[in-house]
Parts: sequence; C-alpha cells; structure tokens
Amino acid sequence: MGTEPLDDSLADLAVTINHEHDLAYRSALDTLEHAIRCGQGLIEARAMIPDGRWGQWMKDNLNVSPHAATRYMRIATHADRLLTGDRQPKSINAAITYLRDIDAPAITTGRNGRRPTFDVDEAKRLRKLGMTYVDIGDAVGVSDVAVWRQLTPGATRRAITYTNRARTQRRAERRALIEKELTQRVARVGGAPADAYAFLRKCAIALDRALADADTDEMRRTLRDALAYTHRAEDAITRALGIERGRRHLG
Repeated sequence: MGTEPLDDSLADLAVTINHEHDLAYRSALDTLEHAIRCGQGLIEARAMIPDGRWGQWMKDNLNVSPHAATRYMRIATHADRLLTGDRQPKSINAAITYLRDIDAPAITTGRNGRRPTFDVDEAKRLRKLGMTYVDIGDAVGVSDVAVWRQLTPGATRRAITYTNRARTQRRAERRALIEKELTQRVARVGGAPADAYAFLRKCAIALDRALADADTDEMRRTLRDALAYTHRAEDAITRALGIERGRRHLG
C-alpha cells in the first residue's frame, strides 16, 4: 500500500470519514456541513489510493456505500455554491437536488434526435475519482448510458455496430429456420418438385457465398439479380405445391 505514514494518514481519514458520515445522518442542523467534510475526506483519500484499489479500500475501511460516497464528494466539490447560493439546502437530498437544478441538462437535437447533454468535464472529473457510470449519471442528472457514451471514445459507434450486428444475426437465424422448415415440407412431398427445390436451395446458398466475396459493385448487382431469380423460382415451386413460404415472418 505504501509507506507507514501513508497508511497512518489513510487510517486517520477513514476514522474522520466514518465519524462525519454518522454525524451527517444524526444532526438535524449541521447535516450539510458534515456531508461536506465527509466528502472532502473522501476526495483526499481517493487521491492517495492507487488506481484500482479505491473500491476495495472503501469496503475494508468505511461504512459509507459507494452511492453515498458519490453524493458526499459531489457536495464537497460544490461546497461554495451550496453555502453561498440563492438557497442553502439543509439536507443531503436537498443539496443534490439543488445541484441538479442549477446544472440541469440541456436538450439538443442532432442526427439521432433529441438527446440530453451535460457537463462532460464534470463527469470526467467524477470518473477520475473512481465513481461508476451509474453514480455519475445520478450526480449530473442523466442516464448511465449517456455518461458511458460521452466518456468512452467510440462508444456510440460500437453500440450501433453491435446493435446492427445483433439484428442481422437474428434475421439470419430466423431466415435459416424458415428455410429449414420449408425444405422439410417440400421434401415430404417428394418427386421432381422436391428435387428441383433442393437444387435451387443449393444455388441460393452458393450465390449468397459469392455475393459475400464479390469485390465490385457490378458483380454484386449481378449476383443479387441471380439470387432474386432463384428465390422467385423457389416461391413458384412452393406455390405450386400449396406451401406457404413464410418470408413475411422475417420482419
């Protein structure tokens, strides 16, 4: 953990933080002042703890929850505004509400529609203190997802890519299931129609693979046309056999 003086300092800070935490909940008149001092102790302790050890140190030494610690540190950071503002809150909840009101997120309109914006620099500062995205979102008045997207480079792009990939995978799975069930129904009929349908299915699979490997726009257009003709031929066979293809269920 470090040198012995550092351990002693942290031990003293833990005692102070726990003491002020207890007083913050017991005192009706001095709650905010105790909360500020508790938050100041937390901020000072956080600066002394190596990265990655803050959560465990809190768990081992404090009786303050991570959520409460987030609120205390936010209150301490804005102590001047709370003590000299147009209204001086007398409780922890009132202080958090006050900070939210004066830093209320604006609403902007972009390509993705209306979305909340907030003080990103403040969110980054809170993140450096070891706070979770959930706690930061609670502090600045937005969702944890909004915080994550702002603080994580490329997060929005990755989220969109993941969503599109998942959607494509689901569609492919549904299509494969429909094709499998349809092939089984045609096979039960048997005869030349079943042989023709099986041949067209193989053609469709081969064209799908060729389309994935196509390296020019002209080749892709030609292969898409061929694939479309193949699907129409499959549909014609299933209609002749009185079998519903079920493509409408792909959604």
